[in-house]
Parts: sequence; C-alpha cells; structure tokens
Amino acid sequence: MGTYAKIKNLIFKKFFRPETCCLICRGETFDDSHFCEKCFEKLPFNDGNICPLCGRKHNVEGLCIECKSEPYPFKMARSSFIFSGDIRSLIYKLKRKHNRYIAGEIAPYLKESYFNFGFDCDVIVYVPIIAKREYKRKYNHARLLAKELSPLIGLPIVYDAIVKVKNNKKQKRLTRRERMENSRSSYKLLSRKGIEGKRVLLVDDVFTTGSTATAITNQLLKGKALSVSVLTLASVKLREV
Repeated sequence: MGTYAKIKNLIFKKFFRPETCCLICRGETFDDSHFCEKCFEKLPFNDGNICPLCGRKHNVEGLCIECKSEPYPFKMARSSFIFSGDIRSLIYKLKRKHNRYIAGEIAPYLKESYFNFGFDCDVIVYVPIIAKREYKRKYNHARLLAKELSPLIGLPIVYDAIVKVKNNKKQKRLTRRERMENSRSSYKLLSRKGIEGKRVLLVDDVFTTGSTATAITNQLLKGKALSVSVLTLASVKLREV
C-alpha cells in the first residue's frame, strides 16, 4: 500500500463512522437501520410475488416458468433485495477492499430474510472464489457476509467444504443453460466434514440465473448434505435475467 493510500485509510478509520451513516448517501442516521429515512423508502425489497423455489420476483403466483421447466437442485433460494438501483451500487462497493464494513452493516437484513422466509439450516457455506484471486484481494465478500451472518442466526460456518478450481467464462451474454454448463466444473467438493447429514445454508451476494448456486448445491449433495438452501443479498428480476 502506497503512502497516499495509507493516509487515506487512516483518515477513513479515524473520522468516518459507518455505524452512524447511511450506507447509500452517507447522511447521518439516528437508529440502527444503517439507512436514512429517505434512502430506506427507496430500497428495492424483494417482496410481493416471488417464485417459491428460486425466490426471484415475477408477475404471477406460483413457480416461475424457468423453475417449472427445469427445477433447481436446492430446496429454496431467497434474497433480501432486488438487484437494482442503490442496492446494486452497494453490492459493487462491497467488492472493494476498503468497503468491507458494508458486510457487517447489511448482514441484519440477511438475518431478517433467514427467519422471515422460514429457513431451517444447520451450517453455513459461502460461495468461494479462486484462491489466487482471494489472496490478491485479501478477502472474499461472500465469506465476509457469512462471517457477519453466522452469529446473528446462530449457525457455524464450514470453511473447507467447497473450493473454486477455475474462473467462469464471462456469462453476461450466455443463456441460462449455457451458464449452467459454464459453472458446472468450476466448483469442487473438498471435504464432506461438517456438511454430511446437514441442512446447508449457501450464502452469496447476488442470485442471477442460479448457475453458481446449482453447481455448488450439486457438489454439496454429492458430499451427502441433507439439503441446500440459498440466501443472497439480492436477486435479479426474472424479466432481467
């Protein structure tokens, strides 16, 4: 870290108190919501009609078309927010090193989703990233979210179950089936210890097509996990996928 970066980091730690500032506009807050009243009112909560399997928002009741045609292997997936607007920007910020604090501020919303949506799990597993990339970045944002969520819901984290062995190709222009194939061989089961016979909660930042969750779920089930449920900060509306 260069001299300028060190000075900037020291100033940030000394004068910026994230627990008293809105996560979006950084205006002062007067409670523990971590959002000012104005920004809170604009938050895109993932409520209303959502698919009972993938948890993404859609315009009809019951299973979405995708889940009807090709069901996912996990028990259910849910998210706290829709991946749009300020939440989209906040998640992008979380992926930058100096914004690690966001994980602790946003984790209570994951806690609310866990209990409100009726999750019933035994252990937590987070979505891993390539070891080389994690070493370079010094952290994995999904791991940070899992560590903050763990004490809030009283579940231990299993750190050595899944490993990412290769990076996916860019998936923006791929279909759902192509994304599934792209992610299939990216994750491998490292150890059954801690997951065998357990109901696993898989934690990540965003649910888009579910290709990552599917690939990891299949590996966890291969490791004799009893079931897998997915919890993310946000999910993409079905019409946007």
